[in-house]
Amino acid sequence: MFRFSYSALGLLGLLTTLWLTQSACPPQAPQESHLEIISQEPSSDASTETTPEITAEKVAEPTIQPDVNEPLPEQTTPEPQPEPLFEPLPEPTPEPQPEPIPEPKLPKDPYVLMMQTNGTITSYTLNFQDGTLQQRATTQRSGNMTFLAFHPNQPLFYATNRDKTQAFSFDPTNGKMAYLGEASNNPEGSQATHLTVDPSGKYIFVASYGGNRVSMHPLNAQGIPQATTFSRGGNNNQNFCVRAHQARVHPKGRFVYVPCLGSDHILRLQLDATQGSVTVQTPTPTQAGSGPRHLDFHPTKDVLYVVHELNSTVAAFQINPQDGQLTALQTISTLPQGTTEPSRSSDIHVSSDGRFVYAVNREPLNQIAIFSVQPDGKLVAKGHISTAGNHARSFSIHPLAPWLFLANAKSQDLVTFQINADGSLKQTNQISGLPSQPWFVGTWDF
Repeated sequence: MFRFSYSALGLLGLLTTLWLTQSACPPQAPQESHLEIISQEPSSDASTETTPEITAEKVAEPTIQPDVNEPLPEQTTPEPQPEPLFEPLPEPTPEPQPEPIPEPKLPKDPYVLMMQTNGTITSYTLNFQDGTLQQRATTQRSGNMTFLAFHPNQPLFYATNRDKTQAFSFDPTNGKMAYLGEASNNPEGSQATHLTVDPSGKYIFVASYGGNRVSMHPLNAQGIPQATTFSRGGNNNQNFCVRAHQARVHPKGRFVYVPCLGSDHILRLQLDATQGSVTVQTPTPTQAGSGPRHLDFHPTKDVLYVVHELNSTVAAFQINPQDGQLTALQTISTLPQGTTEPSRSSDIHVSSDGRFVYAVNREPLNQIAIFSVQPDGKLVAKGHISTAGNHARSFSIHPLAPWLFLANAKSQDLVTFQINADGSLKQTNQISGLPSQPWFVGTWDF
């Protein structure tokens, strides 16, 4: 006969209660029961009932699972974009814009130097706005000066004084000048007429009109001329260069050109500035009786222009850049239309922009002839204007400002002209009553 102890009945009730509770909750994963029922056999002593012990392990707390019916948060999925029908065109590359041409920077200290035959050299500062000149300083050396030349990169300048080549220093802060030294340029003692410094600043070339001679001085470290290392011509040499009137070194420094007024040709020398050597080349003839006097170079074309004193013409020559040889392009008169009598033409210069050429007729006309330059380097006459004086030997054009300065020797005055956009000239200022004849005027910037 079986007997249930109250302990077993109590356990049965507990299990029933747990089952009902779980039925009311959402289903959970079945868990393994950790209850162990320990039963004991009844002892032989019928009067003593023993209650079996119930040992229960600690039940782990149930893990709360999310409600499977609770909706999850919506996730936004980007809508697919339709593919383009055509490949997109690349962004246009902006066209490079040309850099603006900078305005020419005017020098801080623009000077004009004038030389008179009594050995007086005067410095003036230039007002760019109205072209007026203000005297700054003077210096004087005894003798008979004829021309000045500026060093290309040092505050030094040089003068021809009879048969001497003289050096001077220049202070651009106040225009003061100081004599440095000299060297003889002509063994016969004849008057030198013109001189120039080569672009390297190492040599001076001198033309001697009276001595029919061309010479070259090397310069020492201080810029003072030394004894000549090249000298050719002389009073007994009538074939080399009679009446040498000017010596001009080409801007590239390889060739020297000398108008020989009495020989009717242009002497050509080849210069090696590294070795200091000079080689005489075949001269270029000019028209018979023309009397080539001065020349100037075009700033961008391989062309030079020569003014002839005796027949008042200008000749254009093409320069061969390889050997310096000259080929005639054109000869044009400096005289007004209808005038046939020559007018002792003297000096010539090309404007810094290369658009115009100016040449001087001395007495009887005393005019400046104006030409425009064509693409091939040839000239077209544009007109004339009075020199406002008598016997102009020298004039100079400022390289950056529209001013032309002209020295009238016999009327002893210095005249300023404004250069207009079309190349025409307008007189603006005049310095009169100079104590001696001005044979040179030049512009110099620092």
